[in-house]
Amino acid sequence: MLSFLTNPAKLKQYLMVLADALVFIFAYLTAVTLRAALWGNDPISILTRIGIGWPGFILVSHILSYYVFNLYDLNTPFRRARGLVIITVATSLSFGFTVFILFFVGRGEYSPFAIGRTILIVHVPFMIAGAVLWRSLFFNSLNRVRHKRRLALLGVDNALENFLTGLEWFPVKQFEFVGILCEQETTPADLVSSNTLIPLQGRRLDDVVHEHKIDILLCSINAGLPDHLLRQALALRQKGIQVYDLPSFYSQLLGKIPVFSINTSWVLQTIGTPPPNGFALNLRRFVEIIGAGLLLLLGSPLFLLIAVAIKLDSKGPILFVQERLGLYEKPFRLYKFRTMVEDAEAKTGPMWASEGDPRVTKVGRFLRKTRLDELPQLLNILKGDMSFVGFRPIRRYFADMLSEKIPFYSLRFSIKPGLTGWPQVQHDYSGSIEGQIEKFQYELFYLANRSLLLDLFILLKTVQVVIGGRGQ
Repeated sequence: MLSFLTNPAKLKQYLMVLADALVFIFAYLTAVTLRAALWGNDPISILTRIGIGWPGFILVSHILSYYVFNLYDLNTPFRRARGLVIITVATSLSFGFTVFILFFVGRGEYSPFAIGRTILIVHVPFMIAGAVLWRSLFFNSLNRVRHKRRLALLGVDNALENFLTGLEWFPVKQFEFVGILCEQETTPADLVSSNTLIPLQGRRLDDVVHEHKIDILLCSINAGLPDHLLRQALALRQKGIQVYDLPSFYSQLLGKIPVFSINTSWVLQTIGTPPPNGFALNLRRFVEIIGAGLLLLLGSPLFLLIAVAIKLDSKGPILFVQERLGLYEKPFRLYKFRTMVEDAEAKTGPMWASEGDPRVTKVGRFLRKTRLDELPQLLNILKGDMSFVGFRPIRRYFADMLSEKIPFYSLRFSIKPGLTGWPQVQHDYSGSIEGQIEKFQYELFYLANRSLLLDLFILLKTVQVVIGGRGQ
């Protein structure tokens, strides 16, 4: 998880967060200075009286709001007009939220008047203008990379093409693929034909790496590399060359693990089995019960509106109930708001949902986009069938089919299914074998990096997905 959170793209995003923090500090100090000038006060005395607690809270609120509105996405080019609108909306909503908290939670010296309405209001336009200005400069220079790091693969690997495609979409264009270092002079035809093959032909590995100015060497796990090559690859680290196995580097950059490039030994070393009980699991269960109960209580008016909309839109039940597989493949009854026509699979049999699926109703399409159709699964969380974060529960029919085609697929049943998960916030529709393979590669990443920090990140990312209407 740490390597994924410190890859080059993430470091660029942390720089964006830091820049927003500096803009806020400038906007806040400017507002304090204007407040002091208007009322004839000393700015230092105002800053001392207010302290750093509430300003820090406002800063965190702004950054979280910017994240939810996808303002730290490096893949989307920044356009000033559109960016101004989004930043204005995000800052305004954050401002409204912080004023609400300050007014209803703050008491005495911690009331909103302790900061001052002038400071609260005046800092907003400076925050908006600063965020727009520095983003314009940042995105103009983002892809002006002076030196691209040169990558090479040691041994053939059928995950290479997918990896290179991922690099093309990687938001920081700072890698250049050199070729495949291989002892044989030919590679299987089904591998990437456009890649350059660099035969070793008895030459030492370090000589070839030096000749082609390779910065990063990736080693295939399943290529059956001889020991002498692996020892030479390991020795390259002492010469400043970065050496990784392909799945680990793949995971670090793209947040998924190539399932056809790993073996049983790698899985045993990398993916642990969660303990059957313990304090952490009990605490997680306690939080799930409290959280699901509160959300059901607070969301009951919304549930009623959704129920009415479903009944008015199409005939059939409000809830869709279906048997799914849970922890250790134990069946349970899953609850969802119905989003398809009644008896949607009566003629076709089991089918994956797909984008633009004609079986989805008008209300169902909205519910899927906003993920509101999943809310009845709070009942499944209360019952203990599911968690807030995990993998989407699957039907036995599809589980049996995918187990025959995808190695290690049964690993996904080693944890409870979840209301949301890493694949859901990173990947779109999976309505095919290829899509399910891609989805499982994200699931492998979650299993290898499962932690409270990652769960919190997924929950925050889920809010971003819902706000952006990228639900399935």
